[in-house]
Amino acid sequence: MANEYIQVTNENNGSKVSLNMGVFESIIREVVSTSDDVELADKKAIQLRNVNNTLSVKVDVRVHLNSNAITICEYLQESIFNSIYQMTDLKCYDIAINVVEFIF
Repeated sequence: MANEYIQVTNENNGSKVSLNMGVFESIIREVVSTSDDVELADKKAIQLRNVNNTLSVKVDVRVHLNSNAITICEYLQESIFNSIYQMTDLKCYDIAINVVEFIF
């Protein structure tokens, strides 16, 4: 139960907020959906872990065949980091994007 939430501390005033892991999953789903060149591999494609109040993200994706997988993965990592930070003030440095299949 304790790992279902991440506690975020506001750097300006020290206030603390506990965020459910579902919040982060929703943010990641939205980021992936903005790209036409990639899609989530399946319903369990997003795996989140809370290790010592640090978020670890693993996302399995399918990439369209004519797209550059490396460029897409870099874009997703940067976009996920920025979106999570902008919406929650949490800096998530452990973001793994795994290409599990190409879409023909």
